Amino acid sequence: MRENLDFLEYFPYPSLRPHQDKAIIFSCEIFKEGLIGLLSSPCGTGKSISILTGYLAAGGPSIGRLLILTRTKNQSDVYCRELQVLRDKCGVRMITSIFINRQDLCPLAKTRNIKTSYRDFLMLCRALRKGLGGEICEYYANTLSKWYPTRRAKRVVDQLAELGVSTPEFVYEIAVNEELCPYEVTKLLSYRAHVIIGSYNYALMDPVRESILGKMGLDVEDVNCVFDEAHSLPLYAAELLSDELSLTTVQRAIKEADEFKVDDLGLLHSLEDFMSRMEVDFVKAKTLNEEKIID
Repeated sequence: MRENLDFLEYFPYPSLRPHQDKAIIFSCEIFKEGLIGLLSSPCGTGKSISILTGYLAAGGPSIGRLLILTRTKNQSDVYCRELQVLRDKCGVRMITSIFINRQDLCPLAKTRNIKTSYRDFLMLCRALRKGLGGEICEYYANTLSKWYPTRRAKRVVDQLAELGVSTPEFVYEIAVNEELCPYEVTKLLSYRAHVIIGSYNYALMDPVRESILGKMGLDVEDVNCVFDEAHSLPLYAAELLSDELSLTTVQRAIKEADEFKVDDLGLLHSLEDFMSRMEVDFVKAKTLNEEKIID
C-alpha cells in the first residue's frame, strides 16, 4: 500500500481523513489518464485538497494547467486557502490567478459608489477603457498600452507570480496602490498561471472562455478542468444559457411604446395578457418560483 501513498509529499496536513486517500488516488488517476471523473463526498471531508494533491501527484503543471470552476466566491476561497497551505507547508508554489467579477475588482466602482446592474457596469467600463465620451479610465491606461502591459504592470505581475497564490483582495490592494486595474492585472497573471480559478462562466460562456483561454492560446481541451459542486451545474447552465423576458420588462415596453407613439399592432398588450395568465396558472400550480415569474 505504501507505493500508493507517494502523494503524501503533496499533502500538507499531518493526517488523512477517512477515505481521503481513495479520493486523492482517484483524482490522480483521472488527471493522469485525461478522463472524466465524478467525486462525491460529504461536505467537510477535504475534497478540495484531495483534488489539488491528486493533480500534483499526477504531474502538476507538466500535465497541463488546472482550471477550477466554482459557483460561488466562497468556494473559490477554499481553493485559494488550500493552495496557500500547499505553498507554506509543502513548498509547492503554483502561480494562481483567481477571477471574480470585473465590478468587484473595479476601483472606480468603489470610489464613485457606482451601483448599477452588472450589464450596465460592463458597458460603462468598456466606454471608459476606450475613452468614449472624453474620459478614459486611468487605471486601465496605466495597465495596458496598445494592448501590451506597461512596465509598471509587468513589475506587479512579477511580484504576484513570485508569491504564487494571492487572494483577489490582495491583488486588488497591490494593483490599486500602483494605480493599476486589478482585473487586467489578474488577466495578465493568468497568462503565466499554473492554476486558474473562476466561475462556471469561464467554461460555459463562449465570449468569456475566448477572452481568458483564447488569449492564452488554450482551448478547454488543453486544460485539466474541475467543476466544483458539479451537482449544481445543470440548473446553473440552464439559467445561464436561457433567455428571459419578464412581465415587468413587457410592461415597461408598453409604456415606452405609448410614450413614443409606436404602433406595435397590439403585440405587446397580447404578450402582457398571455404572461399574466401564465403567471397565475404557474403560481396556482406551484410549479415555478413566484418571484421569478413576477420579476
